[in-house]
Amino acid sequence: MAAQTGPPGRLADRVAVVTGAASGIGRAVACAAVAEGARLTALDVDREGLAKLEADLDGADLQVATADVRSADQ
Repeated sequence: MAAQTGPPGRLADRVAVVTGAASGIGRAVACAAVAEGARLTALDVDREGLAKLEADLDGADLQVATADVRSADQ
């Protein structure tokens, strides 16, 4: 999925932070947010999944970080 090139979406000029973004519902939410024009911060414990998301969203305003949000030490 490439970065949005059409008119601004509903999330243009907004930042979305998505946990569990490497797969499943989190990945779907991350992709939908980017499709609607959001800048995205994607978090997950799955480094390989995040790398695939980053490759699939090539050109998007995207930051990824490996993190376990269940742990206060992260």
